[in-house]
Amino acid sequence: MKRIVQPEQLDELPSEHPLAIASRKDLQRLNTIMGSAGILAGAFIRHRNSAPPKKNRISSDAPKQASKLSILEIGSGDGSLHLRFARHCAHFGITANSSLLDLKSIVPTETIHGFESLHWTATPVQSDVFEHLRQTETTHDAIFANLFLHHFKTRELETLLGLIAQRTRFFAACEPRRSPLPLLTANSLWAIGCNSVTRNDAVISVKAGFIKNELSELWPKDPKWILQEHSAGLFNHCFIATANA
Repeated sequence: MKRIVQPEQLDELPSEHPLAIASRKDLQRLNTIMGSAGILAGAFIRHRNSAPPKKNRISSDAPKQASKLSILEIGSGDGSLHLRFARHCAHFGITANSSLLDLKSIVPTETIHGFESLHWTATPVQSDVFEHLRQTETTHDAIFANLFLHHFKTRELETLLGLIAQRTRFFAACEPRRSPLPLLTANSLWAIGCNSVTRNDAVISVKAGFIKNELSELWPKDPKWILQEHSAGLFNHCFIATANA
């Protein structure tokens, strides 16, 4: 199946449009079904556990406090998936300052409060991802994306991955797997009550998704990076890039 990138209706609707609101709720359900938050959190937790410990610059006489990590999600939408990601990580004592980057400002106040209850901070950032990564000098302990990379054609995607590689030592993404079962499922979302926008965009997303090593081939060619790319669950295509210590 050849990869085809087309505009999606949700991206073009005003954020307050009833169809857009309903479609975002559909996406929350679909992300739960796909298990994306758990897949991404699991990859990050394994990375944290295998990474060499950082030197403690605090005096041995001072009380030990776990420092917060810096995490950026690109294409974060309403922040609901990032909150589920944070809940998984919190079970392992991980706390973070999270940046939620999206073109639209649609993160509800209750979602921000959800982060606070985990002792995380969440800061919505409304910006174009290319502009943000080019203009910032901030580096992050982790950057991740969910159902976002498939929006870009090959040249744009290669540029984006290159910018990400400059801003972190760990990147993970869950994307649609471009194969018959996910496509069949996308065409059947009416059965679980998804609205017309979600049904339309799901088919487009699968056709723009990834297989084999398509993302690895676009990642910067540098021996410091360890790349993993594989299917995850029934519908996900997972990509993980980890820099050597």
